[in-house]
Amino acid sequence: MSSPPESNLAKAASQSVAIPRSLSLKTKITGVMLLTVSAIAAIVHFPWAYTSRQNVDDMVSQINSELMNSTENEVGHLFENILSSKQLITSSLDEGLIQLDDPEVQGRFYLNLLKANENFTWVQFAFANGDYLGAQRRSDGLYNLIQRQWDDTLGAQAEPGSELAEVQAKRAEIADQYLQDQRLPADFETADKTVRTYQFQANNDWQILEESTGKEFYYAPIRPFYRDAFEQPDENVWTDLYVFKTGNAVGLDAATTYREAEDSPIRGVISISFELQQISQYLDELKDDGEGAIFITDSQGSVIASSNPLALSETFVGEGTNADAELLPLGQVEDPLLQVAYQAFRTNNIELNQLIGLQELTFYDSTTRQRYYIAVQPLGQLDWVVGTVTPESVFLTRINRSRNRLLIVITAFLGVGAIAAVWLSDRAITRPIMNISDAAEAIESGTFTKVSLDETINRRDELGKLARVFEKMAQEVYNREQNLKRQLQALKIEIDESRKSREVKEIVETDFFKDLKIKAQHMRERRHHNSFDKSSKEDA
Repeated sequence: MSSPPESNLAKAASQSVAIPRSLSLKTKITGVMLLTVSAIAAIVHFPWAYTSRQNVDDMVSQINSELMNSTENEVGHLFENILSSKQLITSSLDEGLIQLDDPEVQGRFYLNLLKANENFTWVQFAFANGDYLGAQRRSDGLYNLIQRQWDDTLGAQAEPGSELAEVQAKRAEIADQYLQDQRLPADFETADKTVRTYQFQANNDWQILEESTGKEFYYAPIRPFYRDAFEQPDENVWTDLYVFKTGNAVGLDAATTYREAEDSPIRGVISISFELQQISQYLDELKDDGEGAIFITDSQGSVIASSNPLALSETFVGEGTNADAELLPLGQVEDPLLQVAYQAFRTNNIELNQLIGLQELTFYDSTTRQRYYIAVQPLGQLDWVVGTVTPESVFLTRINRSRNRLLIVITAFLGVGAIAAVWLSDRAITRPIMNISDAAEAIESGTFTKVSLDETINRRDELGKLARVFEKMAQEVYNREQNLKRQLQALKIEIDESRKSREVKEIVETDFFKDLKIKAQHMRERRHHNSFDKSSKEDA
């Protein structure tokens, strides 16, 4: 017998839904949104990273320019302050605001000037007769006022031919001899020395903390700043670097001679000085986080200051009364970065005494296996040169640091984007579509109701329109399905009756049924004959 029609329909239905499993719609939408966010992040990040790496040279040039300009401005500002302060002292003397023979007023004036200019180490006046009055800034924040006096009056001027003039001339002769053999006569009487230590008070006044007196050989005209100024009278003179008498610190002076009138003799020399260590401390503060190095040399390559003050600590202090400073050549400073600069200058034939403008170069050091950016240019003061040395890794570190920050932002953006994508896709797209999908399954299972699409039907967008169309279609499908079921039921009844007729016909047309029918006919005939015979006998 053939299979029932309904069983064939069921098989066809089961075959039609045998679809391979795949990712859910929610997963696909979330993935697409994440890929979109990631693509945007990549579009932002990779060009930025590439451009940053390519612009390292521009970054180096800009940073070196800023460092050099800051150094040049600071040193230039220092030199300008020194010159203007010397002019202020000269004007104050000319106008009688301070008197050379009044150490009290003159000393307070120098202390106030020193306090107002933090880069100054000394403000001093050296007299032609050998006397001296100067204010010193100490490293502990206190101030010394030092007075050295040979004669009864500070800075006394002797009349020609007088006994005092003979004493002063003999003193000058002994001082000149001392410069040659560093020896004094046994009966030579040295100058009186008075040292007063001051502290600046909150009420803008000076408080004396201690006072000491003694004897010391200090003859002002043999000091380097005095001799240099005396050789160029009435001019602003910068001394070479030398060892200061007090503290043995290495520094230099700006000095100028002073006379009370144009035709009068020189009364002495005004001098303002600063120590090299102060410049190195400024460079150390200027260099950010100790990355790279800034240095100042003279035209011969001797290091004057560096952003690594410890490497020059031995050059900040010297020995001897009038000794020149013993500066270290660039190649002998125990600083790896300055060594790199020295090697780079040698390799590229850079002569510091022939520099005209900015020189920038790169140098690969095989020892450290690093690439370095080096720049050098004249400082604009004296014969000094300022230079910078910066490892490439410094800039790469900054780039990597910025890249890491950007990656953190991108990661956070991706996280927020993922959460937003899931929420939005679920609420705006996936959930309505899943409602329609569930409705389709309900239609398949015969459990569909209008209520299942109410939430989606009320939407005013395309999905709402789709839900309304789907609901109408579902109703039509439902009605058609019910009609088909009724037709199928009627068809089944008709098929059953037809089948019964066919089966009866088949039975009737069999030989057995025919024989049985003939036998039945014979039996009916015999029964009828017997009945007739019985009836005849009764009649008879």
